[in-house]
Amino acid sequence: MDNASGQELLISVIIPTCHRNEDLSLCLDALRPDNQKSLFNPYEVIVNDDGSKSTAEELIRAKYAWARWVAGPRRGPAANRNAGARNARGAWVLFLDDDCIPVPAGLMPTQP
Repeated sequence: MDNASGQELLISVIIPTCHRNEDLSLCLDALRPDNQKSLFNPYEVIVNDDGSKSTAEELIRAKYAWARWVAGPRRGPAANRNAGARNARGAWVLFLDDDCIPVPAGLMPTQP
């Protein structure tokens, strides 16, 4: 599969969310391309948003233009995850909750 740069897109990171923009911001800050130097470059980030009272669309457009915002189906967390997977362009799909903060590659804790 190709992305805009013509490189193979190896992984799609799907972040289902619903009314948790503060947590989502922390997660996306950690996923910023200049913070993540993974073996899975390039990668795409899809924020699948199930919000009804408010959404993260404006947050994504203003602060995280490298991520893609997609409206969720508003049928619960499982349906939101599945909708995110349908929008993925990568050969691999990784689901990440909006309250998780990934560490940069190479900074994983060592085993005792």
